[in-house]
Amino acid sequence: MEDSIQESKKDGRGRPTKYSDELADEVCLRIATSKDGIHKIANEFGVGAWTLFNWKYEHEYFSHNYARAKELQAEFLKQQIIDIADDSSDDEQVDQFGNVKLNREFVERSKLKVQTRQWLMGRLAPREYGDKKQEEDTPKELIIRVVED
Repeated sequence: MEDSIQESKKDGRGRPTKYSDELADEVCLRIATSKDGIHKIANEFGVGAWTLFNWKYEHEYFSHNYARAKELQAEFLKQQIIDIADDSSDDEQVDQFGNVKLNREFVERSKLKVQTRQWLMGRLAPREYGDKKQEEDTPKELIIRVVED
C-alpha cells in the first residue's frame, strides 16, 4: 500500500499527484454512497475524472476499492429506488378549485428516476441486476453431431 502522497510521476515529469490511500478511501466511499457520476465526484476532490481512471491502473489499492465501491453503489441505488417508489407525497395536487388531481409530472419523473437507477444497477453489477433473459437466451456451447450415411 502507498501510505504517503507521491511527489511526482514515476518518470519525473508532470505535476505531483494528489494520490494517497487515505484520499482513495474517501473517493471510494463517496462513489459507494452516491448517485453522482465520476466527473462530479472527481471535481469535489479537486482532480479530474481522467485522474481517477488513471489511478485505477496505477494503484492496485485504488483499483480494488474502486471496483468494490461501484458494487456498493448498485446497492445504494437499489435503496434509492425503494425510497422513490414509496414517496407518494407529491403524487396528487389540489387545483385552485379544491379538486384533487394526479400530478403526472411528479409521477413520470419518479418513474424516470427508478428506470435510470435500474439501468445503472444493471451496468454496475450485471451478474446481480443485469438482463437475465439475455443470458438465458444465449447458448453457452454449440454441439454439432455429424451423422454419416
